[in-house]
Amino acid sequence: MDTYSDEIDLREYIEILWRWRFFIVGITFAAALTAALVSFFVLQPIYQASVQVLAPQTPVPAEVIKSPHFMDLIIDGLDLRDQYDAFSLSKAVSLETSKSSNTLTTIRVETGSSELSTRIANKIAAQFLEFVKKTHEDTIASSVGYYEEQRDAAEASLAAVREELAELKQTANLVALQNEVERLASQVTSYLTQQVEAELRERELQKGIEELEKALETTPATV
Repeated sequence: MDTYSDEIDLREYIEILWRWRFFIVGITFAAALTAALVSFFVLQPIYQASVQVLAPQTPVPAEVIKSPHFMDLIIDGLDLRDQYDAFSLSKAVSLETSKSSNTLTTIRVETGSSELSTRIANKIAAQFLEFVKKTHEDTIASSVGYYEEQRDAAEASLAAVREELAELKQTANLVALQNEVERLASQVTSYLTQQVEAELRERELQKGIEELEKALETTPATV
């Protein structure tokens, strides 16, 4: 008896669905059409552009690029002040650092224009590369300046001791002064060596920066 009742109920459901089939199809079609119209006329299309930068021995790229000051540089550089502020542009930018190499970072930009996304991505890469270059130059200049100051101070001390040694050649302090001369001479040599190493490192970093700039020029952003 229950089986017969179930068959009747199922038949009634099918008959109801059949009677309303045109309405159900119409509602489904209307929903699909509405979704298509909203996507086409209301929702703004999103275009993504990406570019990779290789910047060894630098601060974390996200901390630099996503900072308000850096975003303002991009906005002013591309004359986008009427479209973005630092916060809104930061929301359009994402970064991904390679797990295999923490020096390789992918910069992605999403906007409503493929051309604008590409311009912003390339500008960020170029601006970040300039930041890296400036950071290295400041670091090297500071290191070289420090070694030069230490060398000059050691040379001045050595000259003073040599003068004193010339005046006191016959005194009992001759051995001690001679030892001091040798110590300061060794110190001067050490500072000179450090200065040469710093200058060599500066040339290597400069060469690396030039190679990065060439790589950036020959690597187009992908949209």
